[in-house]
Amino acid sequence: MYTEYNVVTKLIEYVNPLIDNVMALLPVNKRHNSLSKKARCELSYNQGYRDALITIKRKLEIDQQEYEDNLPKPEDFQQSIKMESEHDDR
Repeated sequence: MYTEYNVVTKLIEYVNPLIDNVMALLPVNKRHNSLSKKARCELSYNQGYRDALITIKRKLEIDQQEYEDNLPKPEDFQQSIKMESEHDDR
């Protein structure tokens, strides 16, 4: 589980600069909106690329949160140590 969390976190780190790069290619007034679906130009391509990267990042963030929620908590380790010491005392 921990390795999956690390992989997802690393992928998010890789996606962030790609999003920054494509946003820099877009005019300021087109960074947060889209052209019509029939538009075929470099601007349309970059907006589609931006949208794809943002979708990927959101999916990775959801996965990352699920992995974080399932990581062992410190109290789990403490409980495990306590149970082991009780078992050793017998």
